Amino acid sequence: MKATALFFRGAAAAALIAVGLLAAPATQAGDAATHPATEIVATSKSFGALVKSVNAAVKANGMFVVTRASASVGAARRDIEIPGNMVVGVYRNDFAVRMLEASVPAGIEAPIRF
Repeated sequence: MKATALFFRGAAAAALIAVGLLAAPATQAGDAATHPATEIVATSKSFGALVKSVNAAVKANGMFVVTRASASVGAARRDIEIPGNMVVGVYRNDFAVRMLEASVPAGIEAPIRF
């Protein structure tokens, strides 16, 4: 079974890990080139199961998905199969307010992207 990796930017990784979103380490996390602030967390979940877990964790933590983009879904519409991937933008207003109170320029970081 090929492993799925979850790429995080920002502090949301700790919140989602704390609610048990991520499973045991996988044997292969992929060859993605990442931004220095990106965290890669391997999981044994399939891509579909991981998406469901992210959706459930977002809801359980009072957050909202405000953006979603998937190259694999777009490719599938063209009959091209690539490994599952998705960028999910998550927003929680009270976190955003606290962030902006600390630093208005930090506003570029909202929403949190997975």
